[in-house]
Formats: sequence, structure tokens, C-alpha cells
Amino acid sequence: MTQTLGPDVDTISVDYSLVKDIVEKVNELIDQDAQQRGRRLGRTDERQLAMARTLDVIVREGAARARQGLDMWSEDQENAIRDAVMDAMFRLGRIQKLFKNPDVEDLYIAGTRPAHARLSDGSIVDWSGPESSDSPAPTIKAVSAIGGGGGSTTLDIIAIALAAVALVLAGAGLLARSGRSLA
Repeated sequence: MTQTLGPDVDTISVDYSLVKDIVEKVNELIDQDAQQRGRRLGRTDERQLAMARTLDVIVREGAARARQGLDMWSEDQENAIRDAVMDAMFRLGRIQKLFKNPDVEDLYIAGTRPAHARLSDGSIVDWSGPESSDSPAPTIKAVSAIGGGGGSTTLDIIAIALAAVALVLAGAGLLARSGRSLA
């Protein structure tokens, strides 16, 4: 079973190649400001400056779209782009949306593999997709109970194996403390 993530997560599509370009432009502007000032700002002030520069760049990009005959962004789209830029610069990037969802209980991040979140209903959000997509595109995959005959993910198998090893070690420790041997 696969379905899109619910309304608790921002559903406005954002082109992350655009976000990447805006982040680069905003960083250049912040660097130029720091050179003119002769020093960098503190984290809070730099975040405020980044917000202002982000809005400036979004307005310029929107005007360029209009000159090219493309549709203007709605206020909601501009806000989604702004939030994505700020998430990329000061938060956790694309996975920041997962933290806004009150149903997310666990978040799994392993290197360059897609992030996964376990929701309160037991489903898993697979946060994967092409780099320029809004996703990574969120999809939810139903997770079968261990005894339910369904497939297991690699994370499930590793967790079960580690739990089994922990139980064996705990049992061996108890036996060692009581003076008995395993044989």
C-alpha cells in the first residue's frame, strides 16, 4: 500500500534545484555583506539577513519568470520556497518537513540512503526521490507485523539481530554472575 503523506506536512511542491540555486545566491550575498562589514554576523543576525536576502532573491526570480512569460508564484509557493531555502541553510534541509509532522515517532537516517520515518500508526515514510523533486517524494509503505507474514526491511532485520545478540549477552552475563557455565 502506497499513499502520499497527509496534510500535516507541507504539500506545496518545491523545485529543489531552484532552492539550491537560491541558497547559492543568498550565500554569495551574505559573503559580500561580510566582506563589506569586515566580519561575519552572529548566527541569529546571519539568519535574519539570510531571510531578507532570500526574499529579495525570490522577488527577483519571480520578476525574471514574469519577463519570460511564465506563471508567477503564488504567495503560498513563495513561502514554501522561502521555507525550503531556510531549511537548507539553517535546519535539516528536506527532512525538516518530517519534524513538522506530529505523527512522526522515529526518524532513520543512514548516510546517503533515503531517510525513513516511522509514524504513530506503524507505517514508514520513505523520503526518497530525484534531487530536484519535492521529496524527496514522500510515500508511505505499510509495515507488516513481525508475525504477519509480510516483508521486512533491512532496518527491521538489523534491529532484530541486534536484539537477539543483546539477549544472548545479557543471558551470558546473568549466568556468569550466578557462577554457572553455559555448557
